[in-house]
Amino acid sequence: MPTKEYSEQFVNAAKQVYASHREELESKDIGKVIGIEPESGEYVIGATFLEVDRKSQDRFGTKPVFFTRVGGGGAVRIPGVRVA
Repeated sequence: MPTKEYSEQFVNAAKQVYASHREELESKDIGKVIGIEPESGEYVIGATFLEVDRKSQDRFGTKPVFFTRVGGGGAVRIPGVRVA
């Protein structure tokens, strides 16, 4: 089971990868879901969480992947539910 410290390092590393590609990502992929594998610095992008999950499994195997939405917001959208 990952420790809190490991989890924080994982999230911070993923955010650093995102930040290093922010301009490019937000100019062409805004609103899409991104899966980031922080150890390699590689990522996959798709229209839905399911699409990115499948691409992530194909590309990264069982490595942990950080999911978010390009430009902000949750990686998963639930129809009819709005988050303020």
